[in-house]
Amino acid sequence: MRNHIAVRDYLHAHPSDAAAYTDLKKKLAREYARDRDAYGMGKTEFILSILSKCGFSPDSLDAIRRGNHNPTALGAEEL
Repeated sequence: MRNHIAVRDYLHAHPSDAAAYTDLKKKLAREYARDRDAYGMGKTEFILSILSKCGFSPDSLDAIRRGNHNPTALGAEEL
């Protein structure tokens, strides 16, 4: 949950990054309309770059990356 709030707050403060994220999500939605997991994984590196700017540790970023590629690896509060 903490990472969701960090991304939200960052995007509110950085409109150009918010626009880039919107564009990415639209592109991924077209490419992976029937594959929710691939859509989510496609957003991973963009989100991790934001979380890095927000001060998340490399270990936290690695855990989030692993969780995005294996949703059972993290608890719901981390996703």
